[in-house]
Amino acid sequence: MTGLGGGSIMIPLLVYLGVPIKYAIAASMVTIIATSSGSASSYVKEKLANVKLAMLS
Repeated sequence: MTGLGGGSIMIPLLVYLGVPIKYAIAASMVTIIATSSGSASSYVKEKLANVKLAMLS
């Protein structure tokens, strides 16, 4: 949503709209995973990431 601060905006907004806190946190985590996966695949596609080095850490 807004980078690292997305959860700090999304979770209170969802709770304010009546979503239970556990579901709001889960929705935020799914958003983070989806965004991170998309970014990682883009970096790998453009050969900007060293996958072998990433697997070592």
